[in-house]
Amino acid sequence: MGLGDELNQIYSAISGKSADVEEKMGRLQRTKGGIDREQKESLH
Repeated sequence: MGLGDELNQIYSAISGKSADVEEKMGRLQRTKGGIDREQKESLH
């Protein structure tokens, strides 16, 4: 396996991890938004 193949494998692994992290961050942000709304509604 050449260096180019190894770099492509590394890039693919990093891209996959990055997509996972972005998806988790999105879920956390949506959850936080829901919690913030519930807190605001409970104060009124």
